[in-house]
Amino acid sequence: MVKVIWLRHAVTAENLAKQYIGHYDAPLSNKGVSQAQQVAKFLANQPLTAIFSSDLMRAKETATIVAEFHPTLSVRTSSDLREVFFGEWEGLTYQEIERMDRERIYQFYDNPWNVAPPGGEKLLELQKRLEQFVNREISPYCTQTKCYSSGTEERLQKEPILLVVTHGGMLRLVSALLLENDPGRYFDSSIGHGQFLVTCCREDGEWETCNL
Repeated sequence: MVKVIWLRHAVTAENLAKQYIGHYDAPLSNKGVSQAQQVAKFLANQPLTAIFSSDLMRAKETATIVAEFHPTLSVRTSSDLREVFFGEWEGLTYQEIERMDRERIYQFYDNPWNVAPPGGEKLLELQKRLEQFVNREISPYCTQTKCYSSGTEERLQKEPILLVVTHGGMLRLVSALLLENDPGRYFDSSIGHGQFLVTCCREDGEWETCNL
Protein backbone atom coordinates (compact mmCIF):
# COMPACT_ATOMS: atom_id res chain seq x y z
CA MET A 1 0.00 0.00 0.00
CA VAL A 2 1.20 3.50 -0.85
CA LYS A 3 0.44 6.46 1.37
CA VAL A 4 -0.03 9.81 -0.37
CA ILE A 5 -0.12 13.11 1.53
CA TRP A 6 -1.96 15.64 -0.67
CA LEU A 7 -0.92 19.06 0.66
CA ARG A 8 -2.56 22.30 -0.43
CA HIS A 9 0.00 25.06 -0.93
CA ALA A 10 0.23 27.76 1.71
CA VAL A 11 -1.60 31.04 1.27
CA THR A 12 -0.81 33.92 -1.12
CA ALA A 13 -1.82 37.59 -1.01
CA GLU A 14 -4.24 36.85 -3.86
CA ASN A 15 -5.84 34.04 -1.87
CA LEU A 16 -6.32 36.40 1.06
CA ALA A 17 -8.00 38.86 -1.33
CA LYS A 18 -10.30 35.99 -2.46
CA GLN A 19 -9.18 36.22 -6.08
CA TYR A 20 -9.41 33.36 -8.56
CA ILE A 21 -5.77 32.86 -9.51
CA GLY A 22 -5.69 29.49 -11.28
CA HIS A 23 -2.50 29.40 -13.35
CA TYR A 24 -1.35 32.89 -12.33
CA ASP A 25 2.09 32.38 -10.81
CA ALA A 26 1.78 34.04 -7.40
CA PRO A 27 4.37 33.62 -4.62
CA LEU A 28 3.53 32.87 -1.00
CA SER A 29 2.66 35.76 1.28
CA ASN A 30 4.51 36.21 4.58
CA LYS A 31 1.62 34.41 6.24
CA GLY A 32 1.98 31.64 3.66
CA VAL A 33 5.67 31.19 4.43
CA SER A 34 4.79 30.79 8.11
CA GLN A 35 2.08 28.26 7.23
CA ALA A 36 4.53 26.27 5.11
CA GLN A 37 7.10 26.28 7.91
CA GLN A 38 4.49 24.98 10.36
CA VAL A 39 3.42 22.09 8.15
CA ALA A 40 7.07 21.36 7.33
CA LYS A 41 7.83 20.91 11.03
CA PHE A 42 4.75 18.72 11.43
CA LEU A 43 5.89 16.44 8.57
CA ALA A 44 9.58 16.53 9.51
CA ASN A 45 9.58 13.04 11.03
CA GLN A 46 7.66 11.40 8.21
CA PRO A 47 9.99 9.12 6.20
CA LEU A 48 9.01 10.56 2.83
CA THR A 49 9.90 8.58 -0.26
CA ALA A 50 9.37 11.39 -2.79
CA ILE A 51 8.11 14.97 -2.97
CA PHE A 52 6.03 16.11 -5.94
CA SER A 53 4.72 19.61 -6.58
CA SER A 54 2.74 21.68 -9.02
CA ASP A 55 5.14 23.79 -11.06
CA LEU A 56 3.42 27.00 -9.93
CA MET A 57 5.46 29.16 -7.55
CA ARG A 58 3.13 28.98 -4.54
CA ALA A 59 3.22 25.18 -4.57
CA LYS A 60 6.96 24.95 -5.31
CA GLU A 61 7.78 27.33 -2.46
CA THR A 62 5.64 25.29 -0.07
CA ALA A 63 7.27 22.04 -1.22
CA THR A 64 10.76 23.49 -0.97
CA ILE A 65 10.19 24.56 2.64
CA VAL A 66 8.96 21.05 3.51
CA ALA A 67 11.93 19.52 1.67
CA GLU A 68 14.37 21.38 3.93
CA PHE A 69 13.62 18.72 6.56
CA HIS A 70 14.25 15.93 4.00
CA PRO A 71 17.66 16.81 2.55
CA THR A 72 18.03 13.61 0.54
CA LEU A 73 14.93 14.42 -1.52
CA SER A 74 14.49 16.91 -4.35
CA VAL A 75 11.18 18.44 -5.37
CA ARG A 76 9.84 16.96 -8.60
CA THR A 77 7.48 19.38 -10.36
CA SER A 78 4.61 18.65 -12.74
CA SER A 79 2.26 20.98 -14.62
CA ASP A 80 -0.39 18.25 -14.30
CA LEU A 81 -0.79 19.27 -10.64
CA ARG A 82 -1.76 22.87 -11.44
CA GLU A 83 -4.99 24.49 -10.27
CA VAL A 84 -7.99 24.76 -12.60
CA PHE A 85 -7.26 27.36 -15.26
CA PHE A 86 -9.84 30.13 -14.82
CA GLY A 87 -9.03 31.96 -18.06
CA GLU A 88 -10.46 35.48 -18.16
CA TRP A 89 -11.58 35.21 -14.53
CA GLU A 90 -8.07 35.02 -13.12
CA GLY A 91 -7.25 37.89 -10.79
CA LEU A 92 -10.94 38.63 -10.13
CA THR A 93 -13.10 37.95 -7.10
CA TYR A 94 -16.40 36.07 -7.25
CA GLN A 95 -18.31 39.34 -6.82
CA GLU A 96 -16.44 40.94 -9.73
CA ILE A 97 -17.06 37.93 -11.96
CA GLU A 98 -20.72 37.83 -10.98
CA ARG A 99 -21.14 41.47 -12.03
CA MET A 100 -19.48 41.01 -15.42
CA ASP A 101 -20.34 37.39 -16.31
CA ARG A 102 -23.25 36.34 -14.10
CA GLU A 103 -24.76 33.70 -16.40
CA ARG A 104 -21.48 31.93 -17.11
CA ILE A 105 -20.34 31.72 -13.49
CA TYR A 106 -23.71 30.29 -12.46
CA GLN A 107 -23.45 27.73 -15.26
CA PHE A 108 -19.91 26.86 -14.19
CA TYR A 109 -20.91 26.15 -10.59
CA ASP A 110 -23.97 24.20 -11.74
CA ASN A 111 -22.02 22.04 -14.21
CA PRO A 112 -18.24 22.53 -13.92
CA TRP A 113 -17.55 19.26 -15.72
CA ASN A 114 -18.92 20.62 -18.99
CA VAL A 115 -18.81 24.41 -18.60
CA ALA A 116 -15.49 26.28 -18.52
CA PRO A 117 -14.67 29.87 -17.59
CA PRO A 118 -14.05 31.98 -20.73
CA GLY A 119 -10.71 30.76 -22.06
CA GLY A 120 -10.33 28.37 -19.10
CA GLU A 121 -10.71 24.70 -18.23
CA LYS A 122 -13.61 22.36 -17.59
CA LEU A 123 -13.18 19.92 -14.72
CA LEU A 124 -12.93 17.14 -17.31
CA GLU A 125 -9.58 18.65 -18.28
CA LEU A 126 -8.48 18.82 -14.65
CA GLN A 127 -9.51 15.17 -14.27
CA LYS A 128 -7.34 14.24 -17.24
CA ARG A 129 -4.33 15.93 -15.62
CA LEU A 130 -4.93 14.17 -12.30
CA GLU A 131 -5.19 10.79 -14.02
CA GLN A 132 -1.98 11.45 -15.98
CA PHE A 133 -0.10 12.30 -12.81
CA VAL A 134 -1.42 9.32 -10.85
CA ASN A 135 -0.70 6.88 -13.67
CA ARG A 136 2.79 8.22 -14.31
CA GLU A 137 4.06 8.99 -10.80
CA ILE A 138 2.00 7.13 -8.18
CA SER A 139 0.82 3.89 -9.79
CA PRO A 140 4.38 2.53 -10.25
CA TYR A 141 4.86 2.67 -6.46
CA CYS A 142 1.64 0.70 -5.95
CA THR A 143 3.10 -2.30 -7.76
CA GLN A 144 6.43 -2.25 -5.90
CA THR A 145 5.23 -2.86 -2.33
CA LYS A 146 4.04 -6.46 -2.42
CA CYS A 147 4.94 -8.87 0.35
CA TYR A 148 6.81 -12.05 -0.53
CA SER A 149 8.06 -15.11 1.35
CA SER A 150 11.36 -16.95 1.36
CA GLY A 151 11.06 -20.17 3.36
CA THR A 152 9.76 -19.20 6.78
CA GLU A 153 10.99 -15.64 6.40
CA GLU A 154 8.52 -13.03 5.25
CA ARG A 155 9.78 -9.76 3.91
CA LEU A 156 7.91 -6.58 3.22
CA GLN A 157 9.24 -3.70 1.25
CA LYS A 158 8.98 -0.38 3.03
CA GLU A 159 5.66 1.20 2.17
CA PRO A 160 6.25 4.46 0.25
CA ILE A 161 5.01 7.77 1.63
CA LEU A 162 4.62 10.35 -1.14
CA LEU A 163 4.05 14.07 -0.61
CA VAL A 164 2.12 15.87 -3.35
CA VAL A 165 1.87 19.66 -3.06
CA THR A 166 -0.98 20.96 -5.18
CA HIS A 167 -4.04 23.24 -5.19
CA GLY A 168 -7.54 23.44 -3.80
CA GLY A 169 -9.30 22.39 -7.00
CA MET A 170 -7.08 19.34 -7.41
CA LEU A 171 -7.68 18.32 -3.79
CA ARG A 172 -11.45 18.55 -4.30
CA LEU A 173 -11.00 16.27 -7.30
CA VAL A 174 -8.93 13.75 -5.34
CA SER A 175 -11.70 13.57 -2.75
CA ALA A 176 -14.58 13.35 -5.24
CA LEU A 177 -13.03 10.93 -7.75
CA LEU A 178 -10.41 8.84 -5.97
CA LEU A 179 -12.13 8.53 -2.60
CA GLU A 180 -15.85 8.98 -3.26
CA ASN A 181 -15.99 7.90 -6.91
CA ASP A 182 -18.69 10.53 -7.34
CA PRO A 183 -17.95 13.57 -9.55
CA GLY A 184 -21.08 15.25 -8.21
CA ARG A 185 -19.38 15.68 -4.84
CA TYR A 186 -16.65 17.96 -6.17
CA PHE A 187 -17.82 20.98 -4.18
CA ASP A 188 -18.58 18.97 -1.03
CA SER A 189 -15.07 19.14 0.40
CA SER A 190 -12.61 21.93 1.01
CA ILE A 191 -9.09 21.81 2.43
CA GLY A 192 -7.50 24.98 3.75
CA HIS A 193 -4.17 26.44 2.72
CA GLY A 194 -1.27 24.58 4.33
CA GLN A 195 -3.54 21.64 5.22
CA PHE A 196 -3.52 18.14 3.80
CA LEU A 197 -5.50 15.01 2.99
CA VAL A 198 -3.93 11.58 3.53
CA THR A 199 -4.92 8.74 1.21
CA CYS A 200 -3.72 5.20 0.60
CA CYS A 201 -3.55 3.47 -2.75
CA ARG A 202 -4.01 -0.29 -2.34
CA GLU A 203 -2.43 -2.91 -4.57
CA ASP A 204 -5.81 -3.46 -6.25
CA GLY A 205 -5.83 0.19 -7.36
CA GLU A 206 -8.55 1.30 -4.96
CA TRP A 207 -8.14 4.42 -2.81
CA GLU A 208 -9.09 5.10 0.79
CA THR A 209 -8.42 7.69 3.48
CA CYS A 210 -5.80 6.77 6.07
CA ASN A 211 -3.81 8.26 8.92
CA LEU A 212 -0.20 9.36 9.03
